[in-house]
Amino acid sequence: MKIARVLVESPIPRLDRLLDYSIPERLADSVVTGGRVRVPLGRGTRLVDGYVIEQGSEAQQGVVLADIDSVLGSVPVVTPALWALVRGVATRNGGSASDVLRIAVPKRAVRAEKGVEIQPRAFPTPRVGGRTILSMGAGVTSTPNGPTLVALTEIADRVRNSSGGAIVVVPDWRDLELLGRALADVDHVVWDSSGTPSERYI
Repeated sequence: MKIARVLVESPIPRLDRLLDYSIPERLADSVVTGGRVRVPLGRGTRLVDGYVIEQGSEAQQGVVLADIDSVLGSVPVVTPALWALVRGVATRNGGSASDVLRIAVPKRAVRAEKGVEIQPRAFPTPRVGGRTILSMGAGVTSTPNGPTLVALTEIADRVRNSSGGAIVVVPDWRDLELLGRALADVDHVVWDSSGTPSERYI
């Protein structure tokens, strides 16, 4: 019997664990590790959404498992690396993995899933490093694309000189626009709330 270990979307602390469900024959070719499914909860009278975190072929002896009700998508949105990160964040902060996943994985956009292929990435190799606290400059300065903050031009300089990628987080759209002026000559991607659900999903 093929089984799936599922994390259900629930704020209840006792459900912050993987639950075993059997994979019925009709869904055997549709269930993917990391994909969304709908499963019965409790006495089976309520259906909830969840994510298939693992698959296996053995269940606890003497335990009768409920079947997965339906598959909500064949895209593995929860990769092994993402799951390790989510579980670590939830444990460290005393929260639930379901709450972290709600932030990490956008709501499903069926149109965006068509033709999209997600390949799990290898686990990153931790590197020894230190935390640096910066004292940023004050004031306003000019750029070819208009005025911006001196502090943001200093951040842009650090991005240019970094050996790898960089993530810069700013409070709101005003600072995002000012940072864009400072990074005008640097290839970068902007993520904000203005994109459509399909754009943000991809």
